[in-house]
Amino acid sequence: MRVCAFCDQELRKGTKTVEHALPLWLMKALGITDQVLSRIHWRPTAIGETGPIPPRAFVKGRHHAMPSFVSGGICANCNNGWMSDLENRAKPILTQLFDGMPPADLNPEERALLARWAIKTAFMLDSPSLYRKRVPASHFHEFYESIAGEIPPHLVVVAGTHAETSQFNWAISAMWTLLGPPSECQAALAYSRQSAYTIAMQFKKLLLVVAHWNYNPDWVISINQSYHVPLSIRQPNWRHVSEYKPELADSKVTLHGFARQLIAVHSPTAERPRTSIGYAPPLRFVKQS
Repeated sequence: MRVCAFCDQELRKGTKTVEHALPLWLMKALGITDQVLSRIHWRPTAIGETGPIPPRAFVKGRHHAMPSFVSGGICANCNNGWMSDLENRAKPILTQLFDGMPPADLNPEERALLARWAIKTAFMLDSPSLYRKRVPASHFHEFYESIAGEIPPHLVVVAGTHAETSQFNWAISAMWTLLGPPSECQAALAYSRQSAYTIAMQFKKLLLVVAHWNYNPDWVISINQSYHVPLSIRQPNWRHVSEYKPELADSKVTLHGFARQLIAVHSPTAERPRTSIGYAPPLRFVKQS
């Protein structure tokens, strides 16, 4: 029996709907309705690199007209109910952010709304995934159950802005940038490959990252104080500054670098730990939250 990804209602004639990964209003706002979406699965070929996009090898790919990028695993009650309401409430804020309003200008209620919209959209982008889906079914259920409450603490959402060179990009990855002793990094790398994820999205000037990290308490997340605007972080976290500079000539490269500045740190201190796995230009920690 097939059920709704969010609420577990049985999907049958009369309850099943087809939900666009990106809603039609958003495609029109971005001017991408007629574009072809390329979904490419890449396999990293090296770790410990210094660039925002790691060395990688092509695995498989598929191409779609943008409006045909859909998921059939959503029920009518969710699609026409809370998901439609979330789109309608977020749309006025999103259109301003697309045009360059700084996410830092959002009040707490607007940040929470944007975080929920980002999670919903990230999950929908992963739902018709070409390869292994990174978001487990339990995260869809937990997010659905949190609609009237707080966002699950294992989810982290940050926003940013940039000078765009394209209208839309997105990337899903299992890899977090890791900082810590070598043995601890190797154990955390195994966890990251199996269970963690970052889903990065670019809509005109707006950058969003939805990430999952829920390893042991010795590992703490840290966001880049200069570029990341926290929308939802409900676990202990640090702030860092680094020599990272956005790649102004390419939105796709900027998005990857922005996502990989969200890092996991083993027992952080004011000094940089000994080993890094991933994209970690020289940095220092400046604040604990």
